[in-house]
Amino acid sequence: DMVEDDPAKLVFVLVDEVESLASSRGSGGTGDPTDAIRAVNALLTSLDRLRAFPNVLVLATTNLANNVDNAFVDRVDLKVHVGLPIVEARFQILESAVKELHRVGILKELEEQPEGPSFKEGHKKEPSGAIDPSNCSSTLLSCAREAEGLSGRALRRLPLQAHIQCMGGTNEEVLLSDFLRALISAIRVEHQSMRYL
Repeated sequence: DMVEDDPAKLVFVLVDEVESLASSRGSGGTGDPTDAIRAVNALLTSLDRLRAFPNVLVLATTNLANNVDNAFVDRVDLKVHVGLPIVEARFQILESAVKELHRVGILKELEEQPEGPSFKEGHKKEPSGAIDPSNCSSTLLSCAREAEGLSGRALRRLPLQAHIQCMGGTNEEVLLSDFLRALISAIRVEHQSMRYL
């Protein structure tokens, strides 16, 4: 309706986890296969109808690319693989969590700059890869490096695990240096748990 009402408007359609709608019809999944085939056929027909509108952009995401129906994949103009976060992105994810914990009063102090840690500062101060919990940027950079292979979702979860480890059942503020040590430990535990999956 939006597309037909205002052809000058650019409309984005996002289908997250597209494999749930466009699962491979040859995969023999559970449930009624006839219903699954009908659902994929309806999706494909809808996509074909949308092609008539130059103001529509369909974006689809999946973590299970091999489970997406070939006919759907054939209709895709551009396929982009988005890998795991690089070191700077991992640093920024951890940095935002530290800043938020400080903002809400859970962490006692942010050393170095009033605005908190920065990737450039950590890179300047920590060329050797040594961990120095008294230097927030340096230690966050070490954490980011150690978190190689972890997803953004896992990285977001780790500061909470580190905070729980630091609290030890109390409700007090946590020293940043203690929190950063616990964060390094949480990253190592996450890597260890991934080995068993």
